[in-house]
Amino acid sequence: MAFTDQHKREHIKELQNHLYVISQNDERIPSVLSDGVYGKDTQGAVTAFQNSRGLDVTGEADPITWSMIAYEAGVHNSVPVRLDIFPEDFILTPESTGYLVYVIQVLMNILSREYENFPEVAIDGIYSPQMHEAVIRLKEISGTEPDTYGIGIDTWNMLAKKANSKDFSE
Repeated sequence: MAFTDQHKREHIKELQNHLYVISQNDERIPSVLSDGVYGKDTQGAVTAFQNSRGLDVTGEADPITWSMIAYEAGVHNSVPVRLDIFPEDFILTPESTGYLVYVIQVLMNILSREYENFPEVAIDGIYSPQMHEAVIRLKEISGTEPDTYGIGIDTWNMLAKKANSKDFSE
């Protein structure tokens, strides 16, 4: 079966996407854009991958290199991505406002669809008394930060992990 140019570009884009995922977890691998062109950047990333993994360094995505890149990208994609928007030593408390409250409200509402015993909250960027009651319920269900008043890093990480495990195509 002969591959068309479009087919080849799609395979190169797939390789570039895999390399990008790996580069986000391994600073030895340069980041590449997914443009479907096997140019100097892509060849450099493949070369760096081969060199860092003890493979024959050819700069070409031979079957062994391709398999290892695809496998490693799959491993990284199966690990929840940490969203570094919640500062380590920060606690959101009732009356807090802003984009972080919006994000948490959205994540909480995703959970409310999954768990019948978890209430939906207004998405308005305000940590209201209603939201605080939902936070207390969330901590009871998840076992996070029972002694923290408000939302700290443990509750945030639990929310992000749960949201990362959901299919948002609904």
